[in-house]
Amino acid sequence: MVNNSTRIVYSIVVPVYNSEAIIEELVRRITLTMDEIGHVYEIILVDDCSTDSVWKRILSLAVGNNHIKGFRLGNNFGQWMATLAGMAQTQGTNIITIDDDLEYDPADIKKLIHQLNSSDCYIVFGLAKEKYILQGKNALLSNIRNKMLNQVWQKFVTDSFKIFKRELVFTQQNQFYPRIHFEAFINFNLHEKFVGYCEVGFQQRSAGTSNHSLTKKIKILIKYGLEYYKYPSMALSILLAFVLLAAMFLEYHFFRGRLNGLLLAVMSFVQVCLSLLILQYAAHVYFSVKKVHE
Repeated sequence: MVNNSTRIVYSIVVPVYNSEAIIEELVRRITLTMDEIGHVYEIILVDDCSTDSVWKRILSLAVGNNHIKGFRLGNNFGQWMATLAGMAQTQGTNIITIDDDLEYDPADIKKLIHQLNSSDCYIVFGLAKEKYILQGKNALLSNIRNKMLNQVWQKFVTDSFKIFKRELVFTQQNQFYPRIHFEAFINFNLHEKFVGYCEVGFQQRSAGTSNHSLTKKIKILIKYGLEYYKYPSMALSILLAFVLLAAMFLEYHFFRGRLNGLLLAVMSFVQVCLSLLILQYAAHVYFSVKKVHE
């Protein structure tokens, strides 16, 4: 018989990278919040092969503390993959993810829990209105970019600070579902009506460095499309067409036709057609092989 008093209710997953200076404060604030909530919990710290001494700090924090579990990846895979690796190790009936940089306040975990428990949602994202401004980005351009990407990928709004129910990513046999990109997985396995949001606070990163580089973002987006997007060839074709149209725009408006615009237009049309055929064939082969191995 399972003792409900010792059952883990909340698993907090934190992807960690070069955050030696703030990891102890982060854990202290998460612990304070979870102790106030009063349910059994675990904190899973996943070191994404950091170059500083944060792994030693994690090991030190875990000594004599049954709530803390540390894992270190053998290579640097990036924030998304480190988070996914941590999710796979969870035991809680509810899973929470939060970044290691203290931009999100661990105290707002209580807001996520309240929103999840007071609704029919399976997942709740914490959204911060001032996020892009405090990150030094143009809020308008960032929002436009996100809306365009969400439209292309046919996905709802997501963020790294979230809580969701265990059954969303684990089978009854405790097998972990997602393989490459969590948001892509739930996008095609959960109706939008079961997705919730709540407003949370945000502050500038106090220390450490981000491991979410542009190169890693591009690689993940490519894997995102091939693994979960319903029609990956269409998505890649749209991207290619956008690049070609941009080239034509530059040719006509900046070079004033000196690069033989008609030839460029014809070549662009032919390239798009060929790309559509090649990518459609590649998608057919990919899903045929995938179906055989599932």
